Parts: sequence; C-alpha cells; structure tokens
Amino acid sequence: MSLSTRGLFTRFAVLVAIVAALHALVWALMGATTLRVDPDRWISFLGICAIMAAAGFIALSILRMELLGSILLLLALGYAVGRAAIMLTYVVYDLGRDIPPWDAVAARADAALGFHWPDMLAWFNANPAISDLLAACHQAFLPQPPIVLIVMALAARVREAQVALLAGVVGLLITLALVLFMPVYGAYSFFGLTAAQHPNIELVSAALTMPERALARTGVGIDIDPRGLMDVITLPDFQALLAVVCGWAWWFVPYLRWPGMTINAGMLAATPLHGSHYLVDVIVGVALAVVSIVVASRLLARFDTRRHAIRYRECDWVPAR
Repeated sequence: MSLSTRGLFTRFAVLVAIVAALHALVWALMGATTLRVDPDRWISFLGICAIMAAAGFIALSILRMELLGSILLLLALGYAVGRAAIMLTYVVYDLGRDIPPWDAVAARADAALGFHWPDMLAWFNANPAISDLLAACHQAFLPQPPIVLIVMALAARVREAQVALLAGVVGLLITLALVLFMPVYGAYSFFGLTAAQHPNIELVSAALTMPERALARTGVGIDIDPRGLMDVITLPDFQALLAVVCGWAWWFVPYLRWPGMTINAGMLAATPLHGSHYLVDVIVGVALAVVSIVVASRLLARFDTRRHAIRYRECDWVPAR
C-alpha cells in the first residue's frame, strides 16, 4: 500500500468509526424516547452502507483504485450520516419535550438585530419571483451533499471531502445538543401566520416541519419511518450550517466553484423564509459551520502527515487552481 493510499485508508477508517458511533448513539437514545422504528429496516440500510464501505476499502487497499474506493466510502458514510441526522432530530425533540420553547427569546434577539419575520414575509409576498427563486435553492438541501462528495473525489480533493463530511457530523452533534435544551417551533408558528397572509407565495417548509416538531414533542409514542422523516431542527439552523460547509467544499472545485457557492448563498438566504427560521438561527448556524470546519480539519490532521499527502494534498485552506 502506497504512502498516499495508507493515509487515505487511515482517515476513512477513522470516519467509519465515528459514523458507527453516531448510529450507536441513535440506538441508545432511541430507547429513552417514546419513538419507535422498525429495526429490520434500519439494519438493512446500515448493511447496504457497510457493503459499500467494505467495497471501498477493498478498492483502496487491494485493487489500488483510489478514486472508486473514495467515492464508495464517501457515499456510504454520507448516506449513513444523513440517516442518523434525521433520526436524531426527532429524538432530541422527544427528549426535550418538557423544556419550554425558546421562540420568544429568538424573536427578541431578532428584534434587537432590527429584523421582524412578518415584515420579511410581507416583502417576499410582494416580490413572489424572488421567493420562487429562493425556494429552488432551498430544495438543494438534501440532494446536494452526495453530489458534492462525488465531485470532490473526481477533482482529487478527497482530503477536503473528508473534512466536509466530518464537519457535518461535528456541527450536527453541537446543533442537537443545543436543540435538546433550547427547542424552538419556528417563526411562522410563533407569529401565528397563515397562508391567507401571503397569498402570492407558497412556503416550502412552514406547513410541514411545524407539525412534525409538535408531534415529536407530544410523547405519545409514534412509529417513524426514516425514509419519510424531515429535518425539523430550528435553532441553530442546520441548513445554514450545511450551506456554509457545502459552499466551502465547492471552493476547491475550480470550474464549479462559483455556481456551487451561488446555490449555497441562495440556500442560506432562503432559510429564514422557506425554513421558518429566525435570523438568529441562521447567524448561529453560520458561526457553527465555521467552527465545525476548523475542528474537523484539525481532528483529521491528527491522522495525517505530509508524507501521506502525495496525491491528495493537505487541507491548507488554499483553493485549487
């Protein structure tokens, strides 16, 4: 095994261990909630991810096919993280069901910043074309991460792709810890808004995520199908975090740098309106994204040296030329 492949193998092994621990956390916390999930379906999903990861390690270590191995591992890890993230959002809302919502605090923080959510809604209702454009950007939330990971592998930026993946995990864990103790329903619900107050525009998430948050906090015991769940996190805004992480990742792909960053800038701008987020949600999410990237980069650096970076250079914060 070459030095570069050995370093690549080690970093992926660390990421696999972290993602496995993440799913173990889901399993452990699920037992403390009223939520129920079909274990066979969950295990089947993890089995598929495990097969993809094993094939990736074989491609790396035996077949010496670094590109194929990297893509298989990145996709397996990415999908596993995504499934854990969605399930954990419901878990923390259930665990924190007895903690009063922090919507009033978030609304006061917005007011201190000179931001009023209903005024923003009225402006977009008067400019529906802009709302529609942002809605399209908002929809990039779920399909974008696997595309980013594949493109970065094709661009020989696997090291940065690994950092982006780990940054998502770090940001997720910090976000969920905050959500557990500071649950928020969302601005649309807090201000008592209805569709009649914005007849010219249709919001993407307002009518979907609020009932889900409320349902997860009832404690009545519900059966959940991970395939049909959605991101219900409000404070901090995990979508804002993901937009920053993905935008950072696109910066390392020269020909797609500006289109990728433009899409994520639009997704970031869309989250208050179409995600029913307070402005402070977005600010905290962006700050948390920066912290997560720095932490992930330094954590992976512990398992990497420059002698291992023959093909995949170190993440030195300098974009590809």
